[in-house]
Amino acid sequence: MTRMRLFVALVLALTMLATGTPALAAKDYRAERYDVTLALQADGSMRVTETIRFGFGPDSFTSVFREIPTRRTDGIQVLAVSIDGLPLVPGKRAGEYEAKRADNGRRRIVWHFEPTTQTTRTFEVTYLVRGIAAQGSSSDVVRWPALPDKHEYAIGCACLTLFYPPSAVLLDTPSLSPAPTRTPAEASALTYELCPVERDDSWLITASFAPRTLAAIAPGWQQRGERHAAYLPAFLGIAGLILAGGVLGFVVFAINHRSDVRRDPSSRLAERPEELPAGFAIALARSGQVTGPVALAALMDLAARGAVHLEEIESRSSFTKRAFRIVQADGSLASTAHERELLDLLFVSKSGPRSPVMLSELGKILQSPGRWRRFTNAVHSDLRDAGLTDLSREHTRSAVNRVSLGIVLMAIVGFVATIPFVNQVGPGALAVPGVTLLVAIAGFIVAGTLPVLTDEGLRRAGLWAGHGRHLKDQSKSTGRAPGAEAFGRILPYAAGFGVAVAWAKALEKHGVKTGAPWLHARAGHGEGGGEMAATIAMLSAGHAASVQTRGGHAAGTVGAGAWGGGSSGSPFYT
Repeated sequence: MTRMRLFVALVLALTMLATGTPALAAKDYRAERYDVTLALQADGSMRVTETIRFGFGPDSFTSVFREIPTRRTDGIQVLAVSIDGLPLVPGKRAGEYEAKRADNGRRRIVWHFEPTTQTTRTFEVTYLVRGIAAQGSSSDVVRWPALPDKHEYAIGCACLTLFYPPSAVLLDTPSLSPAPTRTPAEASALTYELCPVERDDSWLITASFAPRTLAAIAPGWQQRGERHAAYLPAFLGIAGLILAGGVLGFVVFAINHRSDVRRDPSSRLAERPEELPAGFAIALARSGQVTGPVALAALMDLAARGAVHLEEIESRSSFTKRAFRIVQADGSLASTAHERELLDLLFVSKSGPRSPVMLSELGKILQSPGRWRRFTNAVHSDLRDAGLTDLSREHTRSAVNRVSLGIVLMAIVGFVATIPFVNQVGPGALAVPGVTLLVAIAGFIVAGTLPVLTDEGLRRAGLWAGHGRHLKDQSKSTGRAPGAEAFGRILPYAAGFGVAVAWAKALEKHGVKTGAPWLHARAGHGEGGGEMAATIAMLSAGHAASVQTRGGHAAGTVGAGAWGGGSSGSPFYT
């Protein structure tokens, strides 16, 4: 029983700490009275005097504040601030006040005073609201929140008094929301009381006067709104023409420059369509788009051919149980320019040759823009040497990218030139440079869809994409498990298509223990160097590293990058 009581007490204590007791949630104070006087002027402005009598509890206070709304006005001018009838001067010390702009755009008045407890004090502020009278077609209208719409203190009673000049003709009894609880009779003014007022409850007054009897001209904010509304259709029309013309122009251009080669998004090809190095094949399947998995596929293909050794070593990290390193072996086995470039990037640094390199560092090594550009250019060079790219198509894509970049610069210049005039002509003016930027984005998208491969290259790319879809299917349903040697040959391609980890895990789940024969696993981790668990860990580490490269994983993207792309850059379709 004692333990249960202690447990309940602990739960109650934690609950009070989380939610806050009333004493801790807010200091004890309330407004005994909140008196507001609104004096409308013949020029459409309004002089406001607010008198608040606060009753403070045992908590110590050194300041209070009031935020005055500025929306639908031409500005607020503070005229006088006082405490208990004693005027204050601007400043931040006791006996001074601040009048500053709040983060929400309102005007904040802060009264500073000596520490105060267990007493009542009266705070007063007088300010001028310019441009409060809006001109309608049938009346001049004044709307004003007499009380703050956000206040954490309760108000005992609020009193609102409205004065207006003799020249103004009141059309009807002012509307107040919520309705007053009492309307004292007074000949010289309209007076209302509301008792009590709960926390965060405001009091909105709306008064209508005969047209042009309260303000001869519309306030500045209303004139700006009408001017902005007048300009808006023109800006939207211009923006619409730019958007329609620009996007339509790019689309027509793309249609006129598309290839006649069509790829079947549902095709599956069980056998590799031809013998190509894995990195080359993955880049071709993605229509020339070079991504991190292209580098990973090339690396594993080099390991399968003995150009490098992939070895498991003892992990020195508490976050990973397995670690792998890449050791240079016979570099002459690299058969393509991009494979030789990858070996140079891995094993040659500014300070000279280096070996070995951790597999986890692959992404870091290729993250440099210069290094990634070298590898990408080498892949493109291999595609050109194989006659799979069309030089005129490359130039066309580059030209579209340059035009799109020029449109981006035009949009930026448009934004810079328009912003100073937004207050005069309205935010609708920003629609013109805004849609110009959208046209540029459309241009980049169109450039990405333009093929750079020859028709023969696109045909062969479609076959490799179908093989990628087959490997993806295999990763979901392994069927008959391949032998160790076949598994080792297929694995670089599966890694390039992003399905190697899932495939290896599916094989392991079906009882396959032998992994990649070209991976040298640590002794004591199972059967020989091709142990599946080590293979899965290696593939996971390689995939994570390839995602970190400058090209990222980009599996399934269409035509990304300045060079790659085509009718479809994705090896898989859903």
